[in-house]
Amino acid sequence: MNWLQRPIAAPFVQRLRQAADFGSADLASLAAIGAELRSVDSNTNFLAEGPRGGAIHVLLEGWAARFKILVNGSRQIPALLLPGDICDIDALHLDRLDWGTTALTPVTVAAISRDKLIQLIDRQSGVRAAIGRMAAVENAVATQWAVCLGRRSARERLAHLLCELFVRLEAVRAAGDSGFTLPLTQEEIADVLGLTAVHVNRTLQNLRSDGLIQLRDHRLTVPDMQALRGLAGFDGLYLHLPDKERVAGSVGPEGSAAIAGAAA
Repeated sequence: MNWLQRPIAAPFVQRLRQAADFGSADLASLAAIGAELRSVDSNTNFLAEGPRGGAIHVLLEGWAARFKILVNGSRQIPALLLPGDICDIDALHLDRLDWGTTALTPVTVAAISRDKLIQLIDRQSGVRAAIGRMAAVENAVATQWAVCLGRRSARERLAHLLCELFVRLEAVRAAGDSGFTLPLTQEEIADVLGLTAVHVNRTLQNLRSDGLIQLRDHRLTVPDMQALRGLAGFDGLYLHLPDKERVAGSVGPEGSAAIAGAAA
């Protein structure tokens, strides 16, 4: 069985097919390149800031994050990486990475030869279109995160993050009506939102007291997803997904969606 036929590769294949007219010939060509599957322990940095290496890394299992360490030692997380994401898509065209990448949970990544992938992109239009669109969507997500950091309140930032994660995971079939696992600690959420862990805790409690979320035994339930989306100003258009994926998790007042694993 080639690496793209393995169940853990399904999110990546799903992302490629959502991004462009990515057919069986494109899939076969990509599979023929081959990949080395690597397991990385939680809290391990596996891509360093600086000169790029000879491989492009696809996240197959687990959660990871790009990060920057400031001169005062504080950390900012400018991107969360979920199954199906390309960890270092910039390395296809740039000579260095301007951030590090760390595993937030145990992860499995597929390391693909950069040179072979570039050659395939040059000759296979479906692969070229899919990966190009994935890069463009990353830029759109980064723009939304910048808006969150610059213009949204702490409540709105947190609500927006929860809505986005639900839709992104649903798009690769990693979330369902019953919710999804959210392995982030409050410190990690703080590094995403540009807040302190104390502020994140206070904001979580605030959302709970307003009835927008419920926290029980590390399970976060959203009784009214439409209300949470309204608070966040979230519409999902910037994720550029097919309609059914873009609106996933947007249930009516009579429905509910659950998100498991957030630390109270």
